[in-house]
Amino acid sequence: MVNHQIGLREEEKGNTAFSTKHGHWSYKGLVFGIKTALETLQRMTNTVLSGLVGSQCSILLGDTVVYGRSLVVHDNKLREILATLWNYRLKFQLEKCEFLRKEFDYLRHIIQDSGLKHELTKIKATEEFPPPTNVKTLKDI
Repeated sequence: MVNHQIGLREEEKGNTAFSTKHGHWSYKGLVFGIKTALETLQRMTNTVLSGLVGSQCSILLGDTVVYGRSLVVHDNKLREILATLWNYRLKFQLEKCEFLRKEFDYLRHIIQDSGLKHELTKIKATEEFPPPTNVKTLKDI
């Protein structure tokens, strides 16, 4: 979902201000880097797709996953989600979208039609992580 679609109140625009040699600027819409941007995006997406989350799609941290047992079911769900977004005048960034994937990485898990499995590189890295040897290294973890 495109962050800039979430408008900022006039008093919030100062939080996005920056200066260049060409002038002083601020954003009109939400941008990443603002402390609550991700939470705001999540809340807005959950609100807009509230009747569809859990039955048609999952949303977490800006990612919307549409699932279906067949291509026809998936296509119907996707059309409903896109129609809902259209009604709210919201858009996805097409270059960041992936369609008709049978397997994908989602929150460090591999999701496929046969089920869920952990991403093996993350498990291996966790298993090989050296234990802390003193208080400083324990605090740094």
